[in-house]
Amino acid sequence: MAFKSKKPIYKRWWFIAIVLIIAISVIGGSGDDDQAQLADDKEEDQVAEENKDDKEKSEVDKNKEEPKEEPKEEKRTEFFMGEHVKLGNVVLTVNNIRDSKGNEIFKPDEGNIFKIIDITINNISNEFYSVSSFWGFEIKDSEGYTYSTTFGAETKGSLDGMIPPGMKMKGEIAFEIPENVSATNLFFDYELWNDGQINFVLNQEFVDEGIYDNPAETIEIHDIGEILEFRNSEVTVNSIRYDQGGQYFGPEEGYEYAVVDITIENISDDSISLSSLLSYSMVDYEGYYYSISMIAETKGTIDGEVSAGQSKRGEVAFEIPSESESLYLILTNDIFENSGKIVKVK
Repeated sequence: MAFKSKKPIYKRWWFIAIVLIIAISVIGGSGDDDQAQLADDKEEDQVAEENKDDKEKSEVDKNKEEPKEEPKEEKRTEFFMGEHVKLGNVVLTVNNIRDSKGNEIFKPDEGNIFKIIDITINNISNEFYSVSSFWGFEIKDSEGYTYSTTFGAETKGSLDGMIPPGMKMKGEIAFEIPENVSATNLFFDYELWNDGQINFVLNQEFVDEGIYDNPAETIEIHDIGEILEFRNSEVTVNSIRYDQGGQYFGPEEGYEYAVVDITIENISDDSISLSSLLSYSMVDYEGYYYSISMIAETKGTIDGEVSAGQSKRGEVAFEIPSESESLYLILTNDIFENSGKIVKVK
């Protein structure tokens, strides 16, 4: 009988650990001290139109007396589940929260419980945006204690990776808190080294604002077999296959492995270092992100050094729901560039 485990600790821990080491020097963003506010999915168009009108009317109005400013509405500091909240170049929505006692392999400590929160993050900018569940989120309980994310709980999707412009990331994150308290607040930090935080109140009534309509344009979506050009490499997604695992390890019931065959050619004059954990994510038609599986059986490897003029070919696997209708591979092959590619693989 195959040993089934959806998310062993090491499956995601190595991903987070490597990201943490590199991110201090790599992660970039706006650097603005932004303040959270309710999002309007048409606000960018409205702002552009207003700026255009202002320019046209500037000559006419320059000699007119300026109207008195009306008192500004007080900025909100708390938001609720279901509301679309803008901070910097992203819009966050807390979709729901649920409890879990774990599974046969991973359980919370005695007297504790997993609080699992489903979140959607829309990238409304024209650049890729990096998300890490490791340092981006904290939860607060009714006694005032705060907790970081925990690993081992069964969650759907992942909140780790790069979000392309105009697209969204959806996934669940887990926190382990005492069973006799309630979860009151979720905090999201926009950037590691800059100010800007969203405070979601979790113990209030859900506000149904529907699905957020991202106003930003998406980048080009490529097909299997196309040669994708990066700063120092060319990448080709050769094929995709589906697998149920081997004798000892397999996906959880209702899941399967999507195994992608990739070739990477070094077109620079120097050797390059590759990390599949940092470079690739899978996203399904609902926007759920999936990180690379470390236990699936794959052929070859695309990790390590590649000399100038040489190439590597190997497979990477993702554990995804079996019923997934459409799948997209997100490639950020050059971790020092805030850009990437999208390939539709299903």
